[in-house]
Amino acid sequence: MHFPSLTVLITALAAVAAAAPNPNPKAPSAPNGANNDPDQDMRSDAFRQHSITVFLQSEPYLVIESTIGIQLECKALNKKQFPNGVLGIQVPEGYHCRFWKSTECNGGGTANIRAPGEAIEPELVKELNSFKCYESEGGE
Repeated sequence: MHFPSLTVLITALAAVAAAAPNPNPKAPSAPNGANNDPDQDMRSDAFRQHSITVFLQSEPYLVIESTIGIQLECKALNKKQFPNGVLGIQVPEGYHCRFWKSTECNGGGTANIRAPGEAIEPELVKELNSFKCYESEGGE
């Protein structure tokens, strides 16, 4: 009877399989959702330092808050949040924003909309698909 050999073989295979490393390991997560990557923390801090919060008017009595990185970030508009387009924007002092017809912040769109903000031209409202914000030069 070969049962003892079979038992040894199965036991050995089980031990090898149990000790095999995970082919797709996930990085261990820090407690309380903290980030283990100091570079990521620096990038997040830099984004917070170089971002602003704007308020976009979606409906006559509905305003949506959005945080956007200044100078570099292009933010596409979510058509579910803005089914009738963006009706207006409130911009912090010292900044201006521009809306674009494309989803990539290029092509036609609005002129610069400076603080404190304004209503969007009615003929453009439904055509706008993205926006970008900038620091105004000279405190404009």
